[in-house]
Amino acid sequence: MNMPRRIWQCMKVGAHLGREVLQILHGVYQIAKLPGPCISIFGGSRLAQDTRYAQQARILADMLADNNITVLTGGGPGIMEAANCGASSHRGPFPLRTMSFGISGIPWEKAPNRCATDALVFDYFFSRKWLLINYSIGFCVFPGGLGTMDELSDLLNLMITQKLTHFPVVLIGTEFWQPYREWVAGARKLGLVPPNIEPPVLVTDDMTQAINYLLSHTK
Repeated sequence: MNMPRRIWQCMKVGAHLGREVLQILHGVYQIAKLPGPCISIFGGSRLAQDTRYAQQARILADMLADNNITVLTGGGPGIMEAANCGASSHRGPFPLRTMSFGISGIPWEKAPNRCATDALVFDYFFSRKWLLINYSIGFCVFPGGLGTMDELSDLLNLMITQKLTHFPVVLIGTEFWQPYREWVAGARKLGLVPPNIEPPVLVTDDMTQAINYLLSHTK
């Protein structure tokens, strides 16, 4: 590759990095204004609002907001929309718009869902995930696809490698997550997952148990 092309490629990458940094800084500034702690809810964008998991997400988010905890989501449809709608029905002392926050960044989900009363729209998926993980004191993961698996694996890996505090993680859907748990157990037997480091993870179908677990670890 000749020198002018090398310079052009470096300038192109630099422009993308600069835009990404500015968007992250803007996101940090917006989240820092929120009045209380945040919990991120992850889950599939393709689940309809009348499914059991979406209804559970709505209930859990409503409980969190009633305990003055802001709900962060990826701002898209499915589980994210259900969670934002649940949080937007809160009846606590803080302004409604601060309890249901969406961070959108997937090309086909650019517009935040109808219940994300306050939202950011990013160009880069990394920026979105970084904010959702680094500015929450707890996490709830509903069934989802590859994106949800990526977020969960990244989250647990950061905890295992001590790059992130061991905040509580709740997996909703015992039947759905059973194969994932078996995979982790198999990887641990082979020495691929550290045996002496275990992030605080609860797997349940009970929303009351989930909210109690999150609150007991976040206070």
